[in-house]
Amino acid sequence: MTQEKYAYAVATVRIKEKTLLSTDFLEQLLSTRTYKDVRRQLVEHGWLSVDSGDDDDRLQKRLIDSWSLLNEITPLPGLLDALILKNDFHNLKAILKCRFTNTSPDRYLIRPCLYDAEEIMNLVSDKQYDNLPHPNMCEAARQAYDVFVRTHDGQYVDIMVDCAALAAICDSGSHSESQLVQYASELLCVSANVKTAVRACRTNKNEHFLDTALCECRTLDKEALISAALAGEEAIQEYLGSTPYDGAAQTLGKGENGEFSLSAFEKWFDDGLMERVQTAKSIFLGPEPLAAYYIACETELRNIRILLSGKRHGMDDAVIRERMRKLYV
Repeated sequence: MTQEKYAYAVATVRIKEKTLLSTDFLEQLLSTRTYKDVRRQLVEHGWLSVDSGDDDDRLQKRLIDSWSLLNEITPLPGLLDALILKNDFHNLKAILKCRFTNTSPDRYLIRPCLYDAEEIMNLVSDKQYDNLPHPNMCEAARQAYDVFVRTHDGQYVDIMVDCAALAAICDSGSHSESQLVQYASELLCVSANVKTAVRACRTNKNEHFLDTALCECRTLDKEALISAALAGEEAIQEYLGSTPYDGAAQTLGKGENGEFSLSAFEKWFDDGLMERVQTAKSIFLGPEPLAAYYIACETELRNIRILLSGKRHGMDDAVIRERMRKLYV
C-alpha cells in the first residue's frame, strides 16, 4: 500500500495528539499534594467525572474511543490488531476460569478487543472451541478445559492461554505493515517470556512447565532461556546480557528480599518502546503515526492509574515517579 493513502489518517491523528497527556501536566499532577486535588484537576481537564465511582470505566472509555477512531480512519483493516490481541486472550482466560467456577466474568473483561466477548462466552459455555474466533484460541481453550477437568490446576489454564496469546501476538505483529507494531509485539513477547522464566525459577518449576509457558521469539532463544531458568536467576541475567536486551538485564538488580526485581525490568521495556514510538513524530505518511498514537494512549492511561493509586495510598512522589513510564508528548 502506498504511504500516501495514510494521509487523511495521519492528519487526523496529529490533531488528536494535541489532547494527549503532556509530561509537564503529569509533573504538575505529581507535585499536587493530595489524591483529592489530583482527581479534581483530572475532572477539570475532562479525564474523569465528578463521580469517583466510575473512574476505571471513564479511563477505559478513552482507550476504547481511541481504538474506535483508529479503526475508522485506517486505510488498512487489521493494521494494529497485534496491539490489542492480548485483551481478547485475557477475556478468553477470564471466561474459561469463570466457567469452571460457575461465576460471571463480566467484571473481568477488558476492552477494547477484536472479538465479541459475549460470543466467546457462549462458545465456551457450549464447548464449541473449534468455533472460537482466533485459531490460537481453539486449541488453547480445549487443552485448558481438559487440564482443569483432570487436575483443577488454574495456573495451567493461565499459562496455556497466555502462551497462545503471545504466539498470536508475535504472528500478527510480524505480518503488520507497521514496523512499530512489529517491534512492539516482539518486545511484549520477550518481556513476558523473561518474567515467566524468573517466576518459574523462584517457584522451582520444571523444564516441562517452562516449555509450555514460554513462546518462540525472533530475538530470544527459547531453549537458551529455559536452560538459564533451570540454572537460576543469575543465569537468566547472564543470558539476557548476551542478547539485544542487555540493558534490561542490568535492571534486574537485587530486591529487598534478595530476589531480582521485575518492576524496573518491566519499565525498561515500556520506556524502550516509547523511545521507538517517539520517532513516529517525524513521519508524515504511513502507518507508524497510527500505531504510535494508540501506544501513547495506552501509556498515558497506565500513568494516570499509577498516579491515582500512588496518591490514594499516600506513596512518596519519588516512588510514584520511578514507576511512571515515559510519555509521547
